[in-house]
Amino acid sequence: MRLLFNKLLKSYLHSLFRKKRKEMQLTQAEMAELLEMDIRSYSNIDNGKSMCSTQTFILFLLHCKPDMDELLKELSELWEKAKKNTAA
Repeated sequence: MRLLFNKLLKSYLHSLFRKKRKEMQLTQAEMAELLEMDIRSYSNIDNGKSMCSTQTFILFLLHCKPDMDELLKELSELWEKAKKNTAA
């Protein structure tokens, strides 16, 4: 179940980071700078190739201020989906 959740979380975060970057009208380079990381690492997150670190996620929350109620609801739904898929 944990592996499935990690896969779902990686996909979710990729979409979240990209959506927020576009809403803020930032380039990948500008978002990387905002999150205090190199452009290649950010590009890998933005393109769904890798997962962000906890530090990067916290910087994202602080700088990009996503709707926390929506974020937690969506993460809860991901968790439930992972549990259902492993139970089947």
